[in-house]
Amino acid sequence: MGFACCVTSMILVSGTDPHASFMWCFTLEHDTKAYDLLVQMHGKVPKLNEAYRKGVIKHNQEIDKNRYILSKSIDCVKFCGAFELALQGHDETVESLNPGVFRGLVDFVSSVDSVMEAHLKNATVFKGTSKTIQNELLYFMLEVTRETIVLQLRSTDYLATQADDTTDVSTKTQSVFVFCYIDENSEVVERFYCFSYLKDSSADTISAAILNELNLILPERSAKEKLIAQSYDAASVMRG
Repeated sequence: MGFACCVTSMILVSGTDPHASFMWCFTLEHDTKAYDLLVQMHGKVPKLNEAYRKGVIKHNQEIDKNRYILSKSIDCVKFCGAFELALQGHDETVESLNPGVFRGLVDFVSSVDSVMEAHLKNATVFKGTSKTIQNELLYFMLEVTRETIVLQLRSTDYLATQADDTTDVSTKTQSVFVFCYIDENSEVVERFYCFSYLKDSSADTISAAILNELNLILPERSAKEKLIAQSYDAASVMRG
């Protein structure tokens, strides 16, 4: 039977038996390459006892299930984003008749997915439906998207910036930053990057905010030469 998990690190400790002097740390991936490498390096690697080996396999299976559940939750968030739907409702309790789109989607997925259904019925620590989890999913999905956009911006030859003003639900003014560039498929794309709260809508304030974002994305001075256009809306300098 193959080794059930990938050995990620080992610490050599003193001992009489060199083959028994390793402490193991395991990841959650099913892989035999690390085990084979250790055999080549040390000739003989101590085998795990059967109970511990089964415990590792069970732990890996639990992690696989959690990843599957998390992927379904992310799919529900992506669905809401694709159709510009608010995730949260005013009352997200179990008894609520209108818990919000996200909770409704999760309930629908559980009705057609036995793994998701069992998770929602039996989970005591993490169900993935709370407002905190929804907000954290949104935050980390945005971070991953930004990282992808930054990589594309650093690899493109030309890019343009767009800035516009809008107000949030609390009527606070915030600036919207959008980048337009040519991607790796030679197609022109526009990508929303972030919101930024501004003290006013003056040209100096908007330009300082844009420069701050550009300095973070393109730290090298030579990279800023790829910026070929800027466009604004609602800036004071454009209103007059």
